[in-house]
Amino acid sequence: MKIRLLAVGMAVLLPMLAACSGSSGPAYYVYAGGTGQSRGILLIAWSAPQDSQVQGTITYDTVDTSDAPQESLAVNSAPFTGMINGSSVVLTTSGLLGGTTINGTLGDGTLTITTPPDSSTGTIHSATLTAASTSTYNSDLASLRASISRANVLAAQEQAQQQQQQQDSAPPKGTWPRCGTTPALTEPARRPADPRLRRHNHRR
Repeated sequence: MKIRLLAVGMAVLLPMLAACSGSSGPAYYVYAGGTGQSRGILLIAWSAPQDSQVQGTITYDTVDTSDAPQESLAVNSAPFTGMINGSSVVLTTSGLLGGTTINGTLGDGTLTITTPPDSSTGTIHSATLTAASTSTYNSDLASLRASISRANVLAAQEQAQQQQQQQDSAPPKGTWPRCGTTPALTEPARRPADPRLRRHNHRR
């Protein structure tokens, strides 16, 4: 019975170890971070290497603010091919993350990548991803979706408050705007009667 349980346990554990291995099996590396509208998730996943060559997918989830103040989730994916030589990793993509070649270094459960200089700013970006599993990525993705939903609720509340303040500050319909003191309306002065007209009427 103990032998059977041990065999079952190893059958479950070995795929998990393979998923976190950067050299002998499929690999999943995840980075989740950023603040505000710079929140994002980066997933680099490749299949088991064949003669040091790997194929996989890079997925970059970011916050889309094109419909501000409302936010949405933007998912960008690109396939890649690569080479693993010891701890050195070179990935060739279709242009995601600012370049066609991404250099990386495998560590103890980590993958540190460096992208080429940005074509517009010249900035070189680097990040350290952690060996994980698809469930870790799905959990991070759910957290990002939840934060986007909370941001949208807060944005809608703030917009409603601004509209209410504008309505409260507007003058009521049918009244003059309060732009200083309105002069009082007075009856125009009457001209005195012509005495000649009075004499003329008296002669009649």
